[in-house]
Amino acid sequence: PAPRVGPPPSSADSRGGADEIAHDDGRVERVLPGGRRVVRFANGTLKDISPSAGGPISTVYFTNGDVKRTHPGGRVEYFYREVDTWHTTHPGGIEVYHFPSGQTEAHGPDGYKEILFPDGLLRKVHADGREEDEVLN
Repeated sequence: PAPRVGPPPSSADSRGGADEIAHDDGRVERVLPGGRRVVRFANGTLKDISPSAGGPISTVYFTNGDVKRTHPGGRVEYFYREVDTWHTTHPGGIEVYHFPSGQTEAHGPDGYKEILFPDGLLRKVHADGREEDEVLN
């Protein structure tokens, strides 16, 4: 399944014990109880850094509606709002795309691709250009 992301944190999320730090470059950082940090940049971009058992998860909300989430271990998920598409990059170099049509593609660093179409057809494209089709149930 495609990744999901909620709305960016609001000012109301920061009430109740948050420390606020104004930086010279226009950033405003809120440090919340539990270690969560929310940084609002001068251009309107928002960065939410949440602690997790494996390390911090960083979510950046860009002003154009795009979202970038970085997980401990190096997995990066990027949502392109204009085309409603998720792009996930895994530490081993595999890139996975989730399109609004329901099509999902996995691209390997060696040039191999798997394309799963909404109708259940799986197309395997080898680095040498050969293609194999398989119908999944």
